[in-house]
Amino acid sequence: MKKTALIAVFSRQGRRCKYALGGVFASQKLRLTILAGTLILSSCFSPYSGNEGSITINFGGSARTLGNPSTIDAYLPYLEHQITLTGPTGTLKRTVQGGGTVRLYVAPGLWEVRVDDMCGGIPFASGTSSAVDVKMGQYNEVNIPMTPDTGTTFHIVNNSADWGLATSLLSGNNCIILTGNFNITSTATFTGATTNVTIIGNNKTITYTGNSFCFYITNMSSVTIKDVHLRSNSGSGAQLVQLNGGGVTFTMQGNSSISGNSGPGVFLNTPLDKFILDGGTISNNGGTGVVLFPGIFYMNGGTISGNSNSGVHVFSNSTFYMNGGTISGNTAIYGGGVSVDGSTISGVQANFIMSGGTISGNTATSGFGHSLYVNTAGTYTVQYGSGETIGLTSTTDGGGVTHQYVNAALTGKK
Repeated sequence: MKKTALIAVFSRQGRRCKYALGGVFASQKLRLTILAGTLILSSCFSPYSGNEGSITINFGGSARTLGNPSTIDAYLPYLEHQITLTGPTGTLKRTVQGGGTVRLYVAPGLWEVRVDDMCGGIPFASGTSSAVDVKMGQYNEVNIPMTPDTGTTFHIVNNSADWGLATSLLSGNNCIILTGNFNITSTATFTGATTNVTIIGNNKTITYTGNSFCFYITNMSSVTIKDVHLRSNSGSGAQLVQLNGGGVTFTMQGNSSISGNSGPGVFLNTPLDKFILDGGTISNNGGTGVVLFPGIFYMNGGTISGNSNSGVHVFSNSTFYMNGGTISGNTAIYGGGVSVDGSTISGVQANFIMSGGTISGNTATSGFGHSLYVNTAGTYTVQYGSGETIGLTSTTDGGGVTHQYVNAALTGKK
């Protein structure tokens, strides 16, 4: 069943370009906290010249109702509204987080307004207006039919019971919103090529108290966490997150963290498994921060720190791409920051490619490779000019204290 969003169209002359929230104007580049979320806007669609109109979009529950519960109010703090206007001056885009009202100034003429509601990148609902005729001195209202995305299931999780229901028999697109901290004793299994899960944490914590994995991602599924904190007090030594599915993807974003485990933080187990660290921290784990055994790891940001047995361990048939972020304060016998070891499969390399970021302040208790250790059949490449840093500048050493220990006969650097 189609629902509606309220769009008000009117003009204001003689004002500088401003946004309005609930009738109160706010200058550009101002962050506004609203009842149901945060409105983030950077500029007007065009310089205000005194002869433009404006389109006001209300994201409140009085304008729209969707699914169950009967109003959209419960979802508003967690949704991202992607607004696209198409009209006389081309296609204009803005993004609004949460609820409230946004006023957008546009040139007079016919404008089509499209709203795509997203939950952590997963479609929630969408709708497009008929042509809105923006004129000087005229106030209009139109309705946009909003159609829920039938392929997305939305879950609000406050406790372990809610979590159990939300993570049982998952398929298709799923957006899980955490509204409370809770403990779990059973592994959350994400499986299936059609399973795509985004977990929005709101800085809530899931503490795992079982004897296996907190997350087990398998069979080509995809899981993204944003502002989620994963902890463990089980003492079992197992990794908090295991990827084991020949093409699964795990992504960390925002202020997410994986910490306090007695074993590794994230463990990849097949060559096509992929871990993407866009932000957040992997810290203070009793094992390695990230293990590629084998797998592919893209570090675009975030921090890996305070872990035992290396920040990142790269085994045969694996590649670690470091594009940004920081690896610091980790310890190991060899390779406190990054250990590249291709000895697990004879003749198959382990690869480390660094084009940005920093590796420093790590400790190798043997004295071999405080920041970087490259062993048999390993290779590493540093693409200078992107701001990357690896400890000190020494590149090879047969023993003693060195920040980078590299088997020069088997590795390359440029």
